[in-house]
Amino acid sequence: MSTRETTDGRPARIRAWLAGLPRSLTAWVMAALMLLSFLQRPGRSTFDTKLDLAVDPIAFLGRALHLWNPAATGGELQNQAYGYLFPMGPFFALGQAVGLPPWVVQRLWCGLLLCLAFGGVLAVARALRIGTEPARYLGALAYALAPRMLTEIGPLSAEMLAAVMLPWVLLPLIRVERIGSPRRAAGLSALAIVCMGGVNGAVVVLALVLPGLWLLTRQWTREHVRLVLWWFGCVVLAVLWWFLPLALLGEYSLPFVDYVESATNTTTPTSLFQVLRGTNQWVAYVVQGTPWWPSGFMLIDNPILMLATGVVAAIGLLGLVRSRLPERLFLTLGVVAGVTFLTIGYVGTLDSPFSESVRALLDGPLAPLRNVHKFEPGLRLPLVLGFMHAISGRLPGLARKASGLWATRARLAVGFLLVLITAAPAWLFTLRPGPGWDEVPDYWRTAMTWLAEEDKDARTLLIPGTGFGEYTWGRTIDEPAQSLARSPWALRSQIPLGSEGNTRLMDAVEDALADGRGAPGLADFLARSGHRFLLLRNDIDRDATGAPPLSMLRSALRGSPGIEKVAGFGPEVRAGAGGIDEHAPAARAIEVYEVKRAVPLAVAVPSDQVATVSGGPESLLPLLDAGLLDPTRPTVMAGDGGAPDARDWLVTDGLRYRERNVGRVRDNLSQTLTEDEKARQVRPAIDVVPFEGIEHRTLATYRGIRGVTASSAASFADAVRGSDPSSMPFAAIDGDPYTAWQSSSLRGPTGQWLEVELDTPRMVDRIELRVVDDSRLGWPVTRVQITTDKGSVTRDVERGQDAQLFTVAPGLTSTVRVTILGVAADRTTGNVGIAEIGIPGVEAQRALRVPADVAPKADQRTAFAFTRGALPSYSCVREEAKTRCDSGLTRFGEEPDGVHRLFRTSTDATYTVSGRVLPAAGARAPIQVPGLDVSASTQLAGDPAAGPLAAIDDDPATTWIADYTDLNPVLRLKWDKQTAITGLTLSTHPDSGATPPSEVEIQSAAGTVRLPVFTDGTVDFHGTTDRVNIKITRGREEGRAKPTGISTVTLAGANLPRIGADTPFTIPCGSGPSLRIDQFDYATTVSGTLDDLNNHRALPLGTCADLAGGVDLRADEHEVRTDRSDSFLVQDLWLTPVGMSSPPPSARAVEIKSWEAASRSLTVAAGPKAVLAVPENANDGWKATVDGQPLPRTRVDGWQQAWVLPEGGPVTVNLTFAPDTSYRLRLLIGLVAVLGLIALVLLPSRRRTELSSAPAGERWVPVALIALLATMGGMLAVVLLIACLLLRSLFPTYRRAISMALAAAGMTVATVTAVLGRLLDHGQEWAYGATAQGAILVAIAAVVAARIPYFDKDPDAPPKHASPTAPEPAPDQP
Repeated sequence: MSTRETTDGRPARIRAWLAGLPRSLTAWVMAALMLLSFLQRPGRSTFDTKLDLAVDPIAFLGRALHLWNPAATGGELQNQAYGYLFPMGPFFALGQAVGLPPWVVQRLWCGLLLCLAFGGVLAVARALRIGTEPARYLGALAYALAPRMLTEIGPLSAEMLAAVMLPWVLLPLIRVERIGSPRRAAGLSALAIVCMGGVNGAVVVLALVLPGLWLLTRQWTREHVRLVLWWFGCVVLAVLWWFLPLALLGEYSLPFVDYVESATNTTTPTSLFQVLRGTNQWVAYVVQGTPWWPSGFMLIDNPILMLATGVVAAIGLLGLVRSRLPERLFLTLGVVAGVTFLTIGYVGTLDSPFSESVRALLDGPLAPLRNVHKFEPGLRLPLVLGFMHAISGRLPGLARKASGLWATRARLAVGFLLVLITAAPAWLFTLRPGPGWDEVPDYWRTAMTWLAEEDKDARTLLIPGTGFGEYTWGRTIDEPAQSLARSPWALRSQIPLGSEGNTRLMDAVEDALADGRGAPGLADFLARSGHRFLLLRNDIDRDATGAPPLSMLRSALRGSPGIEKVAGFGPEVRAGAGGIDEHAPAARAIEVYEVKRAVPLAVAVPSDQVATVSGGPESLLPLLDAGLLDPTRPTVMAGDGGAPDARDWLVTDGLRYRERNVGRVRDNLSQTLTEDEKARQVRPAIDVVPFEGIEHRTLATYRGIRGVTASSAASFADAVRGSDPSSMPFAAIDGDPYTAWQSSSLRGPTGQWLEVELDTPRMVDRIELRVVDDSRLGWPVTRVQITTDKGSVTRDVERGQDAQLFTVAPGLTSTVRVTILGVAADRTTGNVGIAEIGIPGVEAQRALRVPADVAPKADQRTAFAFTRGALPSYSCVREEAKTRCDSGLTRFGEEPDGVHRLFRTSTDATYTVSGRVLPAAGARAPIQVPGLDVSASTQLAGDPAAGPLAAIDDDPATTWIADYTDLNPVLRLKWDKQTAITGLTLSTHPDSGATPPSEVEIQSAAGTVRLPVFTDGTVDFHGTTDRVNIKITRGREEGRAKPTGISTVTLAGANLPRIGADTPFTIPCGSGPSLRIDQFDYATTVSGTLDDLNNHRALPLGTCADLAGGVDLRADEHEVRTDRSDSFLVQDLWLTPVGMSSPPPSARAVEIKSWEAASRSLTVAAGPKAVLAVPENANDGWKATVDGQPLPRTRVDGWQQAWVLPEGGPVTVNLTFAPDTSYRLRLLIGLVAVLGLIALVLLPSRRRTELSSAPAGERWVPVALIALLATMGGMLAVVLLIACLLLRSLFPTYRRAISMALAAAGMTVATVTAVLGRLLDHGQEWAYGATAQGAILVAIAAVVAARIPYFDKDPDAPPKHASPTAPEPAPDQP
């Protein structure tokens, strides 16, 4: 073949190939949308709605056929799993079946949704004959790539199904004339509703408002009534498959909507500006280091995208007013109704007059509709149709100055440019939140398989708890165990789907592990709750999750008897990049620990051996620690009615009245509140509790003052970062130098205040004030305002930590308030703290009053167990013979000085007093080194492990570390006689977390010298002395925020004595922590070793001769108070009736015959009346029967399933989850309903019906628009409407132009205002201000005014009975 022939043939082949390509523009656009989907993180799976769909969708769909899931978190109802049965679940299952990689299936799915959204709007626009064909394509793209779609199509595509299918729901109703059958039209519309899925029923219901408005705005002929009835019936058939299971779920589920986002969260972003431009999804505003949803946040915060989305909305409003818009009443009603429904709950400037009431309803009866942003598709569709119409004519001002062709091209270019800009997140490839993952690591599969092979019925608790699955290898949101586990598992995650009691139980485990000490009763606590294994996840992203340091967790597990490491999986990973994990040894990605205790599936214990407990499920761990509760002895909480046959009533100070931030998994609880103290958050429930009633809660109470509060506090539930009860307002008046109130505000330090309310008016002419001077908190306070009832005075504050005396306006006052007016350099960032406020004559005390539900019978024994809780948490941890410290871990707790309780006894009794102690903050080691005195200016966060003894013990891995706030750290050594010193060496262990000194000032009998410290730690010091004070004047790593420290001091020429870790100590009677019971003081003693002190081990509280026979307590109110000594404070205190013991109960034997997901059978041996307990979440759906007779229900430990067995011989107990049968029957009914719906569509019509979709509503729609506008903006909106109408009446020739100008200008002004605010570093503040809100109210009032015919007749209105299929306007028609 010649070269010429080859060359000539190639163009022919190219032309032939091009000729074979589709010529349809629609196909090319859809191909581009599909390509756009595949360009988002290609090759990597990302989280989309549910992890199971990417990992094992077929198994997930199998589980979705059961309502009860015993494998997850102690047993739970599957939350809306049925909603994935169509269409999302089968799509992913098909992809799995044909072997497609999960990431490819994800991209195909999202590409399909984008194409369907585009095609649906294009079809609707053609059916309504809105806009020219190019404008329709641009409008359809504007809908498919709308802000809401771009925000959620990657992370939550299931919620986008309603938006995608809404045009397809509407289309058959629009084309009913062509279809010719009301039954088929209604059926086709309903089939589109079926395709919306059932993952979120509220989204589906809210999406149906727009089709409902379409039907309402038609002429109500006889045939139309038939269409409406058919549509209503078909919609019922379309939603039965998910509505019936949803109703069942609501009947048996806990009210988890009380523990998720509140109406405040969901409605805060729904200002008029954000709603109209489509950025009203509250999750898109969440930023935790990085934006939760990057695309959504980009659309919210990027000034260019703010401008573009605002202009698109402005053009859409203009299109609604522009002449010759088909279906103008319907479209205007859709937009105004959408804006009203979306903004009615917004509380802010120029909000709805009903906003507060609506918010309350959304947190109450209307909770399922709380996420009002779900109405967004009903607004976006008519607004996009208005956008199409607006860009179908010439641009303003071009009508007489340019040719029709040029004007057409110009408006298409503008439309295309706007759509292109608003779609920036798509072509910047941020639709899928990262980083994604290639595949779930094999070691996760191996670990899950190993656990199932060890014991398929044993439950594994994943630790540490995290709100969402965020790993170093990918961000799965859901946990891998959810998809991979083949045996029961549990995790403390964001939403308590199991039960409130089970959530509190897991919180107790998390607290016990997070403090690094563990608990002696932890293994028993886990075993009685059904947990045999602990899976330590070392591959989680600790920065993103805020999980405790790995070193703390491993230390706590080592410190908990009965818990042993048994397996490891995956590669070794670094413990962490900072803090105490920085130099920690590496660990396997997954470590499995086993609870070396019996973990039965069910137990049957005689009812008279069951105990009653006042408190909550978390109270059981301290009872086990105290030995007051046998590990195998069930309990019934007083809040559940107690155990009627119980011999013992155990009173605890658990179930404290605190406020919880449900958005966090840890550091999420405030300090204990007083009974009349108000919650900071507006929520349906302020805590996750197993039962209601203030009588079941432990409350705080004050003495010496009425109360103390603050503008903000790090201890409050709404603290910016995690809540720390140590920083509560009372810390400023508790007399403890180590505690302080700390503010927690995003608005900066200025204006923060703390107020003390005195118990009675007092003469106050001065106060003593000590502020916190710590760069980790914020800038030093320079100026304060002190306010009393007699007035305010302003005072300057000197730099430093020392107390300062300030005069105030003299006279009687009932309150004292200190307000921060300024900090150093007038900074506006950071927070402030007050360590102490001294008010003359005021000695404040704070105590906790135990629950008031204690009502034992005369023959019941009552014991009391009080604890300070999981805190304190110390700075240092010891692992592999090394001590590492990080002051950021320090928490003192809300009781820094010990236990102070108020309680009541019902009978006279003698009690034995016992307890445990922990090292106090700033503890002085109770060890005297022979011939040597050692002290220091400070120690890191008061931790004794960082105390001065560490510099002279025989362990080079312990270190004295000065506190961060110590500007002049000094280590002091003094020995018996003058000694000639020929050299000094100061070494600092590299793993200690301290900075070595590079320069020191040495004070001795030979004088004072300042000397450098060489890199090997030596100091060229010589002199004869009996003491040295080593003052560190400079650290070696000045650029790093680490305190200075010394691990070992060596004096050449002086043989300093060294002490070992096993050095014992005994604090003599009377020198231990003070103990006072009802005005009587009792002596205490403590014994232990230096190693106990440095490892923060709890030591027994020893009592002395005055408590040898116990303490007599009459039936009355009592008070017990402990105070810290120089070295220790009381952590736990137990009052036990003399002679009371807790022997193991004699249980009836239980044999498991079968154990399935929704049915079990077991045989219980003969014996007395007993409580049969199963360590799964109690649910009313579970029934227990013996010989067909139901057993009475009860609840064990505040969360476990339990029933009362009668006395008698061996019995077979059948356990069934009754709703499961009903659930599957309802799914079957739903399937039959959908099949019936399909049959209705396919069944041919006997005759073609003459139907009309002509518009109507000219009389009632304007009234509805006025009502909606008044609901949206109140009286101001009505006034603006009247003004628009008057303006139109004054200039009748230009009334259309006036409305167009006001509509476009109002939205434009709001957009420019919001963008300017963003550019001037005001964030989104101006988007919610009066200017933006008012301007948009003007715009909407102008739109509504154009639809009110009462003042002027619209010459451009269509004929009264015009059809939506009227001729299309010419491209250049104005």
